[in-house]
Amino acid sequence: MDSNEVFYQIVAVAQDYFKQYLHLPLGSLALKYLQDRGFTPEMIEQWGMGFAVNDWTALNEYFKQFSFTEEQLGQAGLIIWNEEKKSYYDHFRNRVIYTIKDRKGRPCGFSGRVLDSTQPKYLNSPESPIYLKNQLLYGWSDAKESIFQQNKALVVEGYMDAIACHSSGIINTIASMGTSMSADQVRLLRRYCENAYLCYDMDVAGKTASLKVIDVLSKEGLNVYRVLLPEGFKDVDELVSKGHKDLLDISIKDASLVRLAYES
Repeated sequence: MDSNEVFYQIVAVAQDYFKQYLHLPLGSLALKYLQDRGFTPEMIEQWGMGFAVNDWTALNEYFKQFSFTEEQLGQAGLIIWNEEKKSYYDHFRNRVIYTIKDRKGRPCGFSGRVLDSTQPKYLNSPESPIYLKNQLLYGWSDAKESIFQQNKALVVEGYMDAIACHSSGIINTIASMGTSMSADQVRLLRRYCENAYLCYDMDVAGKTASLKVIDVLSKEGLNVYRVLLPEGFKDVDELVSKGHKDLLDISIKDASLVRLAYES
């Protein structure tokens, strides 16, 4: 048996738990949030959406019916050790849950989005034997075949950007796990295509982050095209959700190839 198999089993159980609560009364606000964002039941299932209840120990208690140890749950990034209280507490609380899949499409971790003003807005699983952030690309298992066939990938910044693109038929879309990309992530992409179309948020932070990503993509031998959204739209999700997928298509078509000084 794969030495990491137990962690895949743990994450699969946790995913079922989060999915159950999304459709219970405690998850009604989370479900409404997703529906308001345009999620259909099919999309909720495809992307493994769920809800973590606002409780410090609910997930840990749920796992007591299984044979996994608290140490294993901790290694999987689901519960955190509190040294002062000498006890574990749940990592995700009162958050909409996005399931993160590995390169083979197996659930390996989660990202939780707040429903209030709590910071951080998104909270990811900590590193674990199967959740290695710098080696993952969000949406990869669904997008890789299309990326290979088209010899290009649309690289976006956020989970919702990737989901919006997939739901509108732009399947060759992946999201970086944050505002940067590692050499490992880019090398994975490079094995499937030669062309990367980068479309990060149009705010100052997004523009700054895109410059760093362009550099990494270029150094690994990809042809990088910068996609600029129409004025008035801050990100891909906003553009698509407001019914302007045609404008995104035009922006991708009009994207310009980036030339860096060290390439000349």
